[in-house]
Amino acid sequence: MKKIIAISLLALFSAMLTAQAQPAATSTMPAEATEETTSSSYNEEIDSLYDALTYYETLLTEDTTVFEELIDLDEVPLCLRGHYRSIEKIVQVKENLETLEDTIAKLTSSADEEKNNTEYIHDIILDKMLELNDLITEIKKRDLSTLSKVQLEYFKPGLTDRFNQILATYFE
Repeated sequence: MKKIIAISLLALFSAMLTAQAQPAATSTMPAEATEETTSSSYNEEIDSLYDALTYYETLLTEDTTVFEELIDLDEVPLCLRGHYRSIEKIVQVKENLETLEDTIAKLTSSADEEKNNTEYIHDIILDKMLELNDLITEIKKRDLSTLSKVQLEYFKPGLTDRFNQILATYFE
């Protein structure tokens, strides 16, 4: 599916470039000014198309770099929004899990015996754990067929195992 979308996007960009490369019918500007303006506008349009292509390649990549930085939802075509929403939810789990792990690390490194207590940490992280559990459950209900094998493994067992490890340590 991703390859079909990528090929379609490349064909669309190629058609757009071909259409823009055809000369304008008539112009009242001197030939030199028209060439410079046309060349400049073509270069700007080519740069814009290259940026769009890079954007779609990033969104449709099969590795885990797609989880590093989210792009603006308004720029995502409707046909890719389900895929984007899955990625967005996994990024939320990743960020919340990293925040939770940082909080636990700060509490466990504390010299204060009260704050380094498992029951105290349990009480502090309970709300975040419930939120993470809801996010993970929501992701598991989604159609993840658009994600690659590597991306699925990043989520499960990757992120879910980290969540389960915290769960086993502080809630069992």
